[in-house]
Amino acid sequence: MDTLGTVLLLFAVGAIIAFPISGRSTSTRGSAPVTTFFGLFFCVTVPMLTFSPNVWWLALSLTLYGLANGGVDVAMNAQGVEIELATGKKIMGSLHGFYSLGGLIGAGTGALAAWLDTRLEWHFTTLSVLGFGIMAWAATGLIQDRTREGTKPESGGFVIPPRILWPLGIIAFCSALGEGAMADWSALYLHEHLGSRESVA
Repeated sequence: MDTLGTVLLLFAVGAIIAFPISGRSTSTRGSAPVTTFFGLFFCVTVPMLTFSPNVWWLALSLTLYGLANGGVDVAMNAQGVEIELATGKKIMGSLHGFYSLGGLIGAGTGALAAWLDTRLEWHFTTLSVLGFGIMAWAATGLIQDRTREGTKPESGGFVIPPRILWPLGIIAFCSALGEGAMADWSALYLHEHLGSRESVA
C-alpha cells in the first residue's frame, strides 16, 4: 500500500512539471497546437498504465500520464478563454461541467468493463484509440489565440504569485488533496475493505 501511494504521487509530480511547460508553450505557440499535442499525448499514455511489467515502469507511465494531463489542462483552459473572447459568451463554467460529465461517463464505462470482466489492457487501449480519434477531430475546431498578437511572452521560469493569491492557493491545495484522496483510494477501500465488487467500487 505504501508503494502504491508513492507511485500514485508521481502523477502529481508529472502534472506539476507540465504546468510551466504548457503555460510557456501556450504563450509562444498558442493554446490550439499545445492543446492538440498534450491531448494526443494523453491518449497515448493511457494504455501504458496497463502494460507496465513492474513498479518502475508503472512509475514512469504515471509520471508521463500526469505530464500529459497537466499539460492539456493548462492549454485547454487557455483555449476556453480564447473562445470566450472571440464569441463574447461566458462558457468556462459549461466547459468544466462537461469535463465533469466526461469523468462520470468514464467511471460508468469503467464499471461496465469491470462487470463484464473485460481485460484492462483491452479496455484502456480501446479508449485510447477512440480518444485519439476524437481529439484529432476536435482539434480541427480549435481557434488561434488573438491575445498573443502584438505581445511578447514574459521571460523567466518559476514566479512566486502575489500574496493576495496565497489564500486562494491554499484553498485550491486543500480541495485538490481531498479530491485526490477520493479519486485514488475510495474504490480500493470499497473493494478491499468493504468487500464491494470491482464494478461497484
